[in-house]
This record gives sequence, C-alpha cells and structure tokens, in this order.
Amino acid sequence: MKFMLTFTVKPETKGRDEANARFKKTGGQPPKGVKLLGRWIAADFSGGFDLLESDDATALTEFALMWSDLMELRVVPVLEDAEVKEAVQRAGMQRQASRASSCIDMALARCLTVCIWTPSATARKRL
Repeated sequence: MKFMLTFTVKPETKGRDEANARFKKTGGQPPKGVKLLGRWIAADFSGGFDLLESDDATALTEFALMWSDLMELRVVPVLEDAEVKEAVQRAGMQRQASRASSCIDMALARCLTVCIWTPSATARKRL
C-alpha cells in the first residue's frame, strides 16, 4: 500500500540545522519494511513529501518517530488514478445493483399487492 508522508520542519534554526545534519548522516532512509518511492523538498526547505510503500504499520510508525522530534509529520494512505477509477466503478456498480434490487423489490411488492391483496372482480362480487 502507498502512503504520502508530509512533513514541515519546525521553524527554529536549531531544529532545521539538526534535521539537515540527521538527513546528511542517514540519507533519510526508512527502516526495513518501508520502501521510499520518492521524496520532494520545498525550495525554501520548510518541508516536503515522501511517497512510501509498505504493508507494515509498525515500520511506518518507526519512520515517523525517527523524525517527529524535529518535524510535524502526517502519513496518509494514497491511491493511484487507476485504483481510484476502479473504486469509483465498483461503488457505481454497487449503487446500480442496489437500485436494481430496489426496483425489483418495489415491482415484487406491487405485484404481491395487486396479485394477492387486491380481490379480483369475481371475488368482489362474492364478497
């Protein structure tokens, strides 16, 4: 599964300098279980984005904790366009199926009302 980690470097100079030093030392690489697909840094060094891939929530948390003393972090799951399209289509199909089912239910209810509950002209004469 893919995740977008957004980060904002805390504004004080000491925190920014420490973040830069830590990045130079570690390369900002995530722990085992998390694959870094890409990283983009704001031109003013105020923050940036990491695109990550992982099925391990613990490893994602570990990566966030490695930097959370120096940065504000947010990790959210993301989907590619093809995945969103598939989800939208499935949701649409479910809605269509639900509508079709509702139409069938309504038609059946009407049929039962007409066929069972509405006495025929002959039956009314007998009543």
